[in-house]
Amino acid sequence: MRVKRIINIAYNLFYLMVMVVAVTACVNQSNKGQDAVESSSVEKEHIFETEQEETDRLLKEKAVEEEKVYSELGIYNGVYTLITESEGVESSLELNYNNDKTFDFKWFLLAGDFCEAKYEGKILMDQTQHGFFAGDGCTIHFNFMGNWGEGEIIEIDHEGDCKGMKGDCNFAGKYIKSN
Repeated sequence: MRVKRIINIAYNLFYLMVMVVAVTACVNQSNKGQDAVESSSVEKEHIFETEQEETDRLLKEKAVEEEKVYSELGIYNGVYTLITESEGVESSLELNYNNDKTFDFKWFLLAGDFCEAKYEGKILMDQTQHGFFAGDGCTIHFNFMGNWGEGEIIEIDHEGDCKGMKGDCNFAGKYIKSN
């Protein structure tokens, strides 16, 4: 639900930006006075084409920007291990970027006899290097933090009652790329 809300907000913001550009162009055009009103239909068509060209240009620029942002996510492909000092805790995260703003992931956590958890699915990315998985009663947040000298780091946290966890589990933590 939260992922849909975020996508909806992003779409609405983009639509609002396009509308502001169009309204600004109209206001600027109307400020030119009566001459603009009395112009020929050819001139009006040219003005419309110019506004349409501007809208097309803005859409293309946004697409290029998104492509650049999302194309860089491939560096996160691989296997990650939990950064922890706790004894008896095993955890790994495997990521595979699909080049379509999603990752396939497999994740497990085993902490002695008191915690066992396992999830796999698709992570939906946004432009701020955050990804989300929603299902099984919970939302898992993936924060792609970049390379901190020792390798790429991903921070994981969750909301809700995750049914895929058995026992007393808390799988929030940082994972570092191991391959």
